[in-house]
Amino acid sequence: LYHLQTLRIFSNGGLRMPMLPNGFTKLANLRHLCSDLIMPIPVGLGMLTSLQTLPAIDLDNHSWGGRASELGNLHNLTRELKLVGFRDAGIIEDLKKVKLGTKERIEKLVLTFHSNSATPENMNGE
Repeated sequence: LYHLQTLRIFSNGGLRMPMLPNGFTKLANLRHLCSDLIMPIPVGLGMLTSLQTLPAIDLDNHSWGGRASELGNLHNLTRELKLVGFRDAGIIEDLKKVKLGTKERIEKLVLTFHSNSATPENMNGE
């Protein structure tokens, strides 16, 4: 599996993203993690530095133990990045450290805010 470049996870009628397999961080050549579901951030996601494609990311769901800062090492992300959540003010601080503005290959950034969440004006970091 070391050479796996694309991992596709589809809902098959379910509403929750299944857990990624143990040891997924060893998939050093993984370029595309695709799903029609919104994914919590797993611990170690930032180790997959070859990633170019991610499914929508749920910033409020911490069930997989990861934080928004895991996105910081993903310099090869391309096309579209969808971030959902922003209920926790700490997420805004994490995203400032990620420096989304430096991810030059992202053509479209989609931010979906839940009610009673932070506003885009609070995200003036890089």
